[in-house]
Amino acid sequence: DGRNTYYGTLAPPSADVLSFPILMSGPLDRLGSAKGGPFSQGCTTIELERNNQYSTLDFVFPDDEGGDACIDIKSYRIEGFTKKTVIDNRLCGNIFHATDAVGTGSCDSSYLSTASAALVGVSGVLCFAALVMSCRYFERCDALATSFIVLISWLLIYILGIYIPRGAMDIGNFEIMPVAIICVVYTFTACVYLWCWNRKSDE
Repeated sequence: DGRNTYYGTLAPPSADVLSFPILMSGPLDRLGSAKGGPFSQGCTTIELERNNQYSTLDFVFPDDEGGDACIDIKSYRIEGFTKKTVIDNRLCGNIFHATDAVGTGSCDSSYLSTASAALVGVSGVLCFAALVMSCRYFERCDALATSFIVLISWLLIYILGIYIPRGAMDIGNFEIMPVAIICVVYTFTACVYLWCWNRKSDE
């Protein structure tokens, strides 16, 4: 709303020095990042996923001469095939604020969306289930070897899946969700294999 945007050094904050609102929006197809702040409306970025965000400004003028002109600010994020509104704010009249006015706000970004966090969690649960199944179905040495292979493979998928694109290849818009999906498929397959192996060995 303009109360957090004065960084000037030529004049100290006062009632005579004015500041203005600022809107930062994006990216359209990149990983998110937080810059600046604090912001009165907060930050809505997700750092390890493509954000697909954009904003619109709608200037609304009154029908009568005595009314105040307004700016409608709306920010959207495309999630799958749906459009989600993340900011809906209206500023009317004098939108400039004295720099001695104390503003409130934050800029706390998140690393994962709910869907990606759920996938990572599911892959972790399946990995733990595979470890338990291997300890239950195999003798001690075989159980340790199988558990080691499952756990190391699970870790390597995440480490290599994130490091190679972003670190070694410098692909800035590579997100974590495909890696999480691969881990879910891998750990689910390991659980099914262990269950089938146990059923077959009991026959």
